[in-house]
Amino acid sequence: ITGKKVPLYEADVCKKDAVDKIFAENKIDAVIHFAGLKAVGESCEKPVMYYRNNIDSTLTLLEAMKKYGVNNFIFSSSATVYGTPKTVPL
Repeated sequence: ITGKKVPLYEADVCKKDAVDKIFAENKIDAVIHFAGLKAVGESCEKPVMYYRNNIDSTLTLLEAMKKYGVNNFIFSSSATVYGTPKTVPL
């Protein structure tokens, strides 16, 4: 869309060292967080795994943002947090 080449980093956003390295190597203006897990059934079966992934990744990103002065954050959520709508389309 912008014509800019964007580097791709394959990293675990729960790992502070990996996230810090990415922030240190780049001028980051905003973060869009898509790294959350969202399967309702599995989250009931493996709550600790979901907690660790979803909470730890968010905290790691927010801490790096604070350290590097990044103030723009978009958290992507899924429809699973809102339940079943009474009518569709919304």
